[in-house]
Parts: sequence; structure tokens; C-alpha cells
Amino acid sequence: MHGQVTRSLVLDLKSTPMMDWLKTSILSWRAAAMEKGLQWNATIPENLSLIDIDQERIAQVTDNLLSNGVKFTPKGGRLEVNAGIEGFEMWFQVSDNGQGNDPNGSERIYEPFYRRERTLHFPQGLGLGLTIALDIVQGHGGYLDLSSNPGSGSHFTVYLPFESPN
Repeated sequence: MHGQVTRSLVLDLKSTPMMDWLKTSILSWRAAAMEKGLQWNATIPENLSLIDIDQERIAQVTDNLLSNGVKFTPKGGRLEVNAGIEGFEMWFQVSDNGQGNDPNGSERIYEPFYRRERTLHFPQGLGLGLTIALDIVQGHGGYLDLSSNPGSGSHFTVYLPFESPN
């Protein structure tokens, strides 16, 4: 499923070596996952391209996806980050084996302030993280894909084109 949200963003695009950038941007989340008792695995290949990104904005995306993964994966669960190249896009994926999302509500997770049943959520947060993440990814000319089922976790994949959008 691809989310669809459009807003205008001002981006500070810089040519970025994605392997180094991605490895650095996920480091603190490895510590948070391990502190919670989660298994952590990151597979970031060396052949990732230079891509024009707004580093701070894409860091918001990785932070949001990994924060959700840590929050909604129970102790003893698994959190993974993988990346690669597909055609003219670089992708990275955050996967967990947490509670997952109901397919009937998956389209709504990108809506501002949308929250699933309150009993499934921590009290903090306004329900804006995925809306902002989607907006940032689309502002880069990319897209955010979700694959999820209740009880079997979620897989959020960010696709970013090699060339900056016009």
C-alpha cells in the first residue's frame, strides 16, 4: 500500500553517501532497541548510491519509523533495517514483528491525528509521525510503502529516486 499526502516542503538537498548516512542515522535506535530487549539486525550494503536528500528531513523519517518499531514491538521481538537499490531508486526498510496493523485501517495511518484503538498506543504522541514521514518522502520524489498484518508486524519501505525531483 502506498500512502498519498501532498503538502509543500522546503528541502535543503545535499548529495549524500547513503551507506554512511544511514548507518550513522540508525545507531541510537540500535541502542534503544537493545535496551528494550529487542533483537536488532541491520543490513546496509556498501553499494548504495549518492542521493540528493535533505538529511535532517530524511532523519525524521528514519527516526519516526524506528521509534514506532521500538514502541510497538514487545520485549524479545525483532527490529530490522535493510536497504538496497532497485532500478533507479534506493530503498530502506524498517521491519518489526510487533502487533502489526489492521488492513482495514492501514489506509488511515497516514491521516493526521489518526490513532488506532487507544489501548494499543502509548499515551505520548499526536499521531502525526507517519503523516510527516510520508510528506517528507513524497517531497523527495519518493514513496512510502507499508506491508502489515495484525499480530505479524509491519514493514515500512521508503523508496527514494537517485535524481532530485523538479
